[in-house]
Amino acid sequence: MRKNVCILLAMFAACLSLSCSRDENFNSTVKETQSGTSTGQTRTTMVPQNKVMLLYSAGAHNLSSDQKRNIAELEEGYLPYALRNDDALLVFARNADYSSKSGYTSYPPVLIRLSRDSEGKAVRDTLKTWPQETNASDPGTLKDVLNYVKDNFPAASYGMVFSSHGTGWLPIGYYDKGSSEEFDVWSASRPHRSIGVDAIGHSSVEMSVEAMAEAVPIHLDYLLFDACMMACVEVAYAFRDKVSVMGFSPSEVLSEGFDYTRMASLLIGEQCNPVAVCSSYVEKYLAKSGSSRSASISVVNLDYIDDLAEVCALLFDKYRSEIASIKVTRTPVDGTSVIRYSPQNYYTRNKHWYYDLRDILVTAGAKEDDLALLDEVLSKLVIYENHTPSFLVNSPFQFHSCCGLSMFLPSDNTDKDLEEYYRNLSWNKATGLVSLVY
Repeated sequence: MRKNVCILLAMFAACLSLSCSRDENFNSTVKETQSGTSTGQTRTTMVPQNKVMLLYSAGAHNLSSDQKRNIAELEEGYLPYALRNDDALLVFARNADYSSKSGYTSYPPVLIRLSRDSEGKAVRDTLKTWPQETNASDPGTLKDVLNYVKDNFPAASYGMVFSSHGTGWLPIGYYDKGSSEEFDVWSASRPHRSIGVDAIGHSSVEMSVEAMAEAVPIHLDYLLFDACMMACVEVAYAFRDKVSVMGFSPSEVLSEGFDYTRMASLLIGEQCNPVAVCSSYVEKYLAKSGSSRSASISVVNLDYIDDLAEVCALLFDKYRSEIASIKVTRTPVDGTSVIRYSPQNYYTRNKHWYYDLRDILVTAGAKEDDLALLDEVLSKLVIYENHTPSFLVNSPFQFHSCCGLSMFLPSDNTDKDLEEYYRNLSWNKATGLVSLVY
């Protein structure tokens, strides 16, 4: 009898060692069925989870090394224990390695579960591997991943952190080319983090904000963007029916990204506090010096985004001619290279598609009672806003008037194609910033 028990225990231990293998670089071999679909193993249970956090790391571009380091930083912080079913920390990652001989090599996307074993060691459990040609920044891939999470990890609460490049509401490829053309995803011209650049070879795939929002098949209690230029009112409005709380930066995000070491403890530990995650992000960069002391962040409660749209529709109509005639002024500060922009800008180079929403109306000459109406809604919508005193020391762009959300300024645009694209955004349809009449 004892011998049989020992044999059973040995078999059980062997199974555990196989299911808890560590996948260092997510460079898993893709296994194909005859139909060509992935046959990645599933080791999840159907016991309802309390909270599920998903880090969606897309992935195969010049931030890959930073994003892999971010995942390693997650392991240094709080992780749920493997044998407990109350919380789950999941990571979807598509990464790349660089070699001076062969250039960048991309790997198949994988979904892993991070946890701790009974000895407190971090465990990476590979749940599913997608085919090599799967692009992480395709809306269909995002939807597939979230459906997998929903089906295999029933939960009372879902949240997602999205890590990649970002260009807010702009059309695909527009940020680098000034048109909707593709760009070289490996280019040094994108040293910071449309949404979620991913690459096969040297061509790129991005998501438009509307397509990304439409692809989300579950309600998210929070969506945090570790990506540049995402705190646009146009982005927030697109997710109004899919997300409760959104955290994002109106400016660029340095390649280190968020504070991942503390992140899981603030989202799936004893609390679920997206504001604390965003606060820790600013704290991380306030502790640095020089140009590394650069960060901005906003957190919005999307329950109030329709109220903002209603107020803005009234104000845009009332001050339509004034908004249309705004000319951006640039005033040197104290004889330095710093320039004060009016309205407040959020870009470091000539990427003039992001101005402070409130400051646009201030510049347009909105009256105090109208600004008070706007401020009343913003006080409910923007539940946290913070930034370092400066951004990239002595760069022309610096903070001076930040309400927490950026917006397109039509008068600082000469591209009729971009204006036509903007007409069809859900925010514009709700507010009429750009006339819907052609």
